[in-house]
Amino acid sequence: MAVPLALFALVIGLHAQDPVRVTAKLTPESVPVGETTVLEVVVETNGPAPDAIVVPPLPPELSIVSSSDYTQLQLTMPGGRRRTVRRQITLVAREPGRYEIAPIAVRVRGEQYRTGVVTLVVTGSVSARSRSRGPNDEVILRAWLTPDTAYVGEQVTLHGEAMFSTDVRLQLRRAPDYIPPSPSGFWVHDLAGSTAARPRLVGDEMYEVQSFGRAYFPLAPGEYVLAPVRLLYEVRRGFLFAPESHELATDSLRLVVLPLPEEGRPASFTGAVGRFSVRARIEPTEVPAGEAVALVVEVTGEGNIKGLPPPLLPDLDGVRVFPPTEETEIQPDEARVRGVKRFTWVLIPDRPGRLQLPPIEYAYFDPELVAYDVARSSLPALAVGPAAWAGAAETGAATTAVIRATPSGPPRLRWVRTRWFAAVPFLPLAGLAWVLTVRRRASRRPPVPSKRRLRAGRRQRMAEIETLVGGQDTAFFGRLAAAVRTALAEEFALPTLDRAAPADVRSLLEDAGVAAALAGEAAGLLERLERARFEPVPPGPEERRACFAEAMRLLEALEATADGRGHAAPGPGTTASLVLAGLLAFSAAPAAAQAPQGSGLAAFERAVEAYGAGDFAAAAEGFRHFLAAHPEDANAWYNLGSAYFQAGERGRAIWAWLQAARLRPRDGEVMHNLRLAQAGQELLQRALPPVPLSSDETLLAACALWLAGAAALGRAILRRARAAGVAGALLTSLALALVAAWGLPRLRDPIAVVLDGPTPLLAAPVLRAEPLRELDAGSGVRILEERGDWLRVATFDGGQGWLEASRAGRL
Repeated sequence: MAVPLALFALVIGLHAQDPVRVTAKLTPESVPVGETTVLEVVVETNGPAPDAIVVPPLPPELSIVSSSDYTQLQLTMPGGRRRTVRRQITLVAREPGRYEIAPIAVRVRGEQYRTGVVTLVVTGSVSARSRSRGPNDEVILRAWLTPDTAYVGEQVTLHGEAMFSTDVRLQLRRAPDYIPPSPSGFWVHDLAGSTAARPRLVGDEMYEVQSFGRAYFPLAPGEYVLAPVRLLYEVRRGFLFAPESHELATDSLRLVVLPLPEEGRPASFTGAVGRFSVRARIEPTEVPAGEAVALVVEVTGEGNIKGLPPPLLPDLDGVRVFPPTEETEIQPDEARVRGVKRFTWVLIPDRPGRLQLPPIEYAYFDPELVAYDVARSSLPALAVGPAAWAGAAETGAATTAVIRATPSGPPRLRWVRTRWFAAVPFLPLAGLAWVLTVRRRASRRPPVPSKRRLRAGRRQRMAEIETLVGGQDTAFFGRLAAAVRTALAEEFALPTLDRAAPADVRSLLEDAGVAAALAGEAAGLLERLERARFEPVPPGPEERRACFAEAMRLLEALEATADGRGHAAPGPGTTASLVLAGLLAFSAAPAAAQAPQGSGLAAFERAVEAYGAGDFAAAAEGFRHFLAAHPEDANAWYNLGSAYFQAGERGRAIWAWLQAARLRPRDGEVMHNLRLAQAGQELLQRALPPVPLSSDETLLAACALWLAGAAALGRAILRRARAAGVAGALLTSLALALVAAWGLPRLRDPIAVVLDGPTPLLAAPVLRAEPLRELDAGSGVRILEERGDWLRVATFDGGQGWLEASRAGRL
C-alpha cells in the first residue's frame, strides 16, 4: 500500500511544479517589402492562462496588420491538463533591411517569462511585371513567365496574381474567373497552386492576393507571344446599384524557346527533358516458353510526365516484343510538374533457357545543368522453362489457347429479345394489382363514410365559402384551396392530396385515372388560388366569383370521373390463362439455335485450315467474312482475335477477343488471351458486363427473379406471411439490380479499341491537324461524337481529340 501512495505523491508533486514554456517565431523569416509575415508567440503551461502577453515596441518600419489568440487544452494522465495559448500577430514591412524584435514578456501567476530575440529579413520590393488595374486600383492583375528563355520541352511556369482591395472583396458577387492563355504548340498542365489567399500591403492599401499557376512545355524552338492573362470579376457597389462586370488583361507574354544542343546527345535520347530516375522490373521472372512476361519500366521525376517517350529497348534474340502500354501518375505540386510514367511491354520468349536482359537506359536533357544525362536500371535474368502448352505448334511458339474448330452458332437465348418475352414481367403486376384491390376493398368497410355523405359535406362547405365571394375576407382563397384539396383527397382516397404541391397534385390525379387535361386544370386552379392568397392587392369580387365557379365545375367533372373509373382486375382465371399462354410460348421457343450450314460452315473451315497452315492474314480475312453474315458467333470472334494476335496485330486481337467475351463472359480461354495481350484493366472493366452474364442471360435471370419475387410478395399480402415478404423484397431487388447492370452500360458513351498503333490523336478532324498525343494499339477510348469518317473520343485519363473511324474498333 505504501508504494502506490508514494507513486501518487510523486505524480502530484511533479504536477504541482506547473512548468511554463514560452517561444516566439516568424513565418516566414524573410519577406520582400510589402509582404506579410506572422509573429507567433506560444505559451505552454499546466496551470491557468497567462495574465498578459506584452509585445515590446516594434521597429518603425514594421506595422501590425492583425492579431488573434487561440487556446488549446490537452488532458494528461493522471488527472492533469496542458494548456497552450498562441498569439499570432501579422506584420508587414515597409522598408528593406534586417530587423530584430526584442524578447516578448509573458506573465503567468505573477511570474514573468521572456522569449528569445527573433530576426526578420526584408528584401527589396518585387520586380515589376506585366500588370493591369481595375477602377481606383481596386483590383490588380499581374502575370509573368519563369523562365522567359527555355529549351524545347523545358517547363515554363506562368505565374499569376490577382490582388483585391479590402473594399472590393466585400462587393464581389461571385468568385472571379482567371483565364490563362492556351497557345498551340505547347503541352499544358495546370499546377495545384495554393487555395489560401494571403494579405499584402501595396502602398498604403492592404490587398488580398490569390495566386494561380500553369505549366507550359514548348514542343518546338522559336519566339512565342502568349496571349494576355485575363481576369473577369463582378461587383455590386450597393443595394441600389446594378451589378458591374469588369475584365482586366495583362500585356502579352514573350517567350524564347531554344533548340536542344547537339553536343553530348546520347544515341538513346528520345526527347525527354527534365530530371528523371528509372526503375525496371520483370513480372514474373520464371515462365515456360511461349508464355508472356511483363517488362515494367517506371520513369520518375519532374518534367512533361504525360509526354515522356518510352525508352529504347535493345534487340532481344528469341523474344517477341509488343508495343508498350503507358500509365501516368501526376503528383500534386505548387511549382513543378512531377510524377511517374509507367511503360509496360509484353515479352514472349520462344525458347527455353536463361535470358539475361541488358540494363534499361533512359537518356534525358537536364535544362538546369544544360547537359544530357542517362538514368539506368539493371534487370534480373529471366528463367524460361520448356513450353507447357498442350497442342502447341511444332515450333513451340504457340501462345494462345487452341482455336475453335466449329462455329458456336447464334446465341441460344435470343428468344428473350422477342415481344412476348417482354410482356412476361408485366403479368405479376396484374396479379399484384388484383391482390391490392381486394385488400383495399376489404379494408374499406363500414367505418368509412359513403360517397353520398362525403359529397353532401363537400357541398355544405362550398356553400359556406360561396357566402364569402362578395365580401372582403382575405382568407377566401385559402379556404377555397383547402376545400378543393379536401374534396380531391376524399373523392380519390388519397390523403396526400391535402398537402401536395400543385405539380404533385397533377401527377397523383393522373395516377388515379384522371385524364391529363382535367388533372392539369385542377393543378392550375390550385396554383391560381395560391398566387391570389399572397398578392399585395387582394383580387376583387369578379376574380373571386371566377375562381369559385371554376372550382365547382372541376369538382363536378372529377366526381363524374371518379364514378366512371373501372376497378376490374383480372381474376384468378384470367391470370392463370395468361401464365399458361406464357408457358406455352416458352415451350414453343427453340431449344437450341442452329449452327451455320452450307457455304457459311465451309468458309469457317477454310479459315481454320489457313490458321493451321500459318497463314494468319488469310485466316483473319476468312473469319471476318464469316462474321459479316453471323455477327453473334462467339467462336468466330475468338478465332479472329487469335489470328490477329499471331499476325502481330495486338490492338485488333484485343478488340475481337472483347467481342467474344461480351457474348460469353465466363469463357476462361478468352480472358486468358486478353491477359496475354496485356489488355488494360480499365478497358476490361468498361467493356465487359459487371456481372459475368451475357445480355440475354442477364435479362432471363432478371425475369426469373422478378417472377419469383412477385409470387412471394403476393403470398405475403394474401396470407400476411412476413418471411415471404422479406424473400419477395430481396428477389425483386436482385431483379432490379440485374436490370440496372444490363441497362446502365448502354446509357454511357460507347467504347472503342484503337486497332493500330501508334495512332495520332488529333486536335481537329483533318489529317493535317496538330497531333495531341499518340494512342497505343489496344488502348480504349470513349466515343463522344461521330462526324463523317472521324470520331471525337476521350481517353480514359481525360484527354480528348479526333481519331479516324477506320482505326477504331467499336464494341
